Amino acid sequence: MFDRFVHARIWLAIALSYLVVSLLILSPVLTSGALHHSVFLEGDAAFPVWANGWVAYALSHFKDPFFSPDVWSPRGVNLLANTTSVGLAVLFAPITWLVGPVGSFNLQLISLPVASALAMCLAVRPWVKSSAAVWLAGLAWGFCPVALEAMTWGWPNFLYLATAPLLFWLLSDLVHSQRHSPRFLGISLSIVLTVQFTVGTEMLAIIGMVSLIIVPICGILALIANRTRCISKLTRIVTTLAWSAPLFALVLVPLLLFTLQGPAHLPTWVYPSAFLKNSHGTLSSLVSRPTLTGAFLASRTYTSPSTSYFGYVLLAAAGAAIALRRREVATWVLVGIAVVSCWLSMGSDALLSPWKLLLHLPVVHNIIEGRFIDLTWFAVIFLVVLGFDRSISLLGERFHPGRGLAVASLLPIIAFSQLGYGLSNALHVVSWAVVDDPAVATVAYTTAHSRLVTFPFPVTARGMIQESTDDFRYQLVGGWGPQVYQGTRTEEDVYTYFEGLTALGGPQLTAPELSQVGKQLLAWKVTDAVLPRRIRYPTVRGYVQPAAMIGTLTELYGSPRTVDGEWVWSVGRHSWHDSPVASKLWRRCVINVFRRHPSALPTCIDKALQHTT
Repeated sequence: MFDRFVHARIWLAIALSYLVVSLLILSPVLTSGALHHSVFLEGDAAFPVWANGWVAYALSHFKDPFFSPDVWSPRGVNLLANTTSVGLAVLFAPITWLVGPVGSFNLQLISLPVASALAMCLAVRPWVKSSAAVWLAGLAWGFCPVALEAMTWGWPNFLYLATAPLLFWLLSDLVHSQRHSPRFLGISLSIVLTVQFTVGTEMLAIIGMVSLIIVPICGILALIANRTRCISKLTRIVTTLAWSAPLFALVLVPLLLFTLQGPAHLPTWVYPSAFLKNSHGTLSSLVSRPTLTGAFLASRTYTSPSTSYFGYVLLAAAGAAIALRRREVATWVLVGIAVVSCWLSMGSDALLSPWKLLLHLPVVHNIIEGRFIDLTWFAVIFLVVLGFDRSISLLGERFHPGRGLAVASLLPIIAFSQLGYGLSNALHVVSWAVVDDPAVATVAYTTAHSRLVTFPFPVTARGMIQESTDDFRYQLVGGWGPQVYQGTRTEEDVYTYFEGLTALGGPQLTAPELSQVGKQLLAWKVTDAVLPRRIRYPTVRGYVQPAAMIGTLTELYGSPRTVDGEWVWSVGRHSWHDSPVASKLWRRCVINVFRRHPSALPTCIDKALQHTT
């Protein structure tokens, strides 16, 4: 009993140390006010924040938490087919009821690295003797560059990194240590995979693809090495799969069918095929180009740490670990994971790459291949920790250790110190205030069955966060990912037009394009368009602002009315004017006048339109 108590205290101390690190990294958000501030919320992070609000609302109102008609209207959104991390939203629903969707989102950012780190500790523990090695493994994995990039940009679907170590732990127990029963392993396996499916399908697909290559190779080699022993374990494997089957059949399969066949389902590409057909990395990037990626330079600009720069020291430490533990099966399994995941991360330009074939598969073509580097990090960190544990164990056994052993023991310390120093300098979490949009709420109160266009469009990140705190009283038109490719060609064109209009100095639409936009907004049954007078959103592509959208909507519907300091066009109650102003006059209004006097832009467009007519 005392041993168990001491063991629990050690794990608690480890978890608290990870929690402290997570709190320190996100301290800018916490000190600003975690209920109304977070990381960059105008990008992908808006989606899981919105999902927190929708799931909590749906559960309390007995609605379907996996589908919402209130965003990306008129088609709605399938939360399982998008990067909402709906599983986390369900788990954190009680927190959302208490502190709201933004506070719940921040708690996810704090807790997910801790969960990932503890999962890595669990995976490493059967293979090492030192508690220091266990702690180091969890720290290096839970806060590796992959995790910190996800934390910086607010991507909980990639911040949750517990699945890879948990699967390694379960499968190694299944075929190697055999400490747990097939029933425990089967049920645990199904839970781990189901949770990962609801948190992030892309990461699940990445793990699945690597496993489909590694597991058969390991099985063939094991069969060659010891056929009798391999066959004797077959019963245990089959029993484990049998125990996992019920949960898969009752939970995972229905969720998968809802993703592929339910409303607003995943029909085709999430990412453009042209984007995926290009390589996302080279072998040289593993040890070079830190200046371009910002991984190990003292940069205080708004950047995220590199996910592909390992450096010579870390790779040397991994090589030393392989030499020290070359007789162990786990070492070569990890080497295989590292090689395969690194190879797949190179994309279609890699030697003998399977991507030209994989791009034709229905699920795989929705993976950004550069993200396979996540599993390379997992394998390399695991290997380095194995080497660290073996080297300190040998140092304790030998009174006069050799020079090679001393170097092998120092390499992991140097490597992780360099990694930690680089990440502390490259990472710069910026706290962003949640921008309230009172005009949207006012319009929704005054217009029955409101269907709105907000800025930026079609992503509607700003409106989504507002909707999540407004009890979903209106619908937001737009689309993202699969929604874009589910629509007609006209809808895709209109989305493309508006994406161009949100850019700094966006282009003017031609007369046919204006007419196409007006007809499509009418087909979508849009009631109002709500745009801020002046706002600038920093993004990875530069700044976006509403000037060109303001000009375009004024061309279509005339001067807007002012509501709570913002501009509103009554789209559904007016016919559109599809004749553009003269190009020179339009540019003068949208670029020059907007920069000096933003409030004068609609009047300028009206006068320019009269001059053109």
